[in-house]
Amino acid sequence: MDIIKTKKAIRIYLFMTVGVSLFLGVLSGIFGDAVHQVLRAVMWLLPLIAMMTARMAAEDDSPILFRLNVFRKRNVLIFAAFIPALAVILGALVYYLFFPEYLLPNVQGLFDFAASFGLPGLEASPSMAVFAAFALLIVSALALPIHMLKLAEEVGWRGYLLPKMTTLYGAQRAVLLSGVLWGLSYAPLVWFGFNYGDGYFGAPYTGIAAMIVFCVVVGIILSYVTHTTNNCAFAAVASGSISVSADLMVASGVYGDALLGPAATGFIGMSVLAALAVCLFGLFKKKRRLDMRRK
Repeated sequence: MDIIKTKKAIRIYLFMTVGVSLFLGVLSGIFGDAVHQVLRAVMWLLPLIAMMTARMAAEDDSPILFRLNVFRKRNVLIFAAFIPALAVILGALVYYLFFPEYLLPNVQGLFDFAASFGLPGLEASPSMAVFAAFALLIVSALALPIHMLKLAEEVGWRGYLLPKMTTLYGAQRAVLLSGVLWGLSYAPLVWFGFNYGDGYFGAPYTGIAAMIVFCVVVGIILSYVTHTTNNCAFAAVASGSISVSADLMVASGVYGDALLGPAATGFIGMSVLAALAVCLFGLFKKKRRLDMRRK
């Protein structure tokens, strides 16, 4: 695919993701909750719709970094399923080192959340906090339906956009830029309380900044497993495990400051994920094109 078509495809994709998201955010501010609910409902589908639109409009027949078979690379599959979720849990631990008074109330919140689905009610204690962390890691790694839901997002951002941006900017710059744009697409949701609620310091601007940083951090990890395997399905597994663990942290996070933690979208909560991302970022080769052959 030539450079002109590549740039056209990128522009169309970004218009259909970032542009449409921001447009719906403006409409939400004008017309209220009904449009906002539409935005939340279609947000996870926008990357897939954008990819299909860009391919048709730009007459793009280039390959997409996606295959369903993730068992040929079991080592990467294990990494994607467990390590990011473990980083989320360790990030929450870092948060609780700063704010220990929130640990047991939030663990109790997690148990109460689980009890609402019919699981046995438990009382929070230090030993039960360890049990909750272990259970959260297993649930996050094995939540395959959530991983599959993430495919729509990952096929667009990592399977389609990432190789095109790599061609233009090189791997490292492409990973950072795509992460910023991915985070920016969530700005309208954060504006209306997504992940952070309201009433926190500097709301909603600091929340939008935190979400962009989070997406850059997570984007590095997802791009790494995609680059390593030429398959964004591994990114969907990693994204699913992060989402499940982060969402359960949010469900349990009845005490604390969402801008800081304990969820991974907070600045302290994402600290271990960020350390992992820094390590992986240094492994990216400064190449202009991804090898589309199977690995």
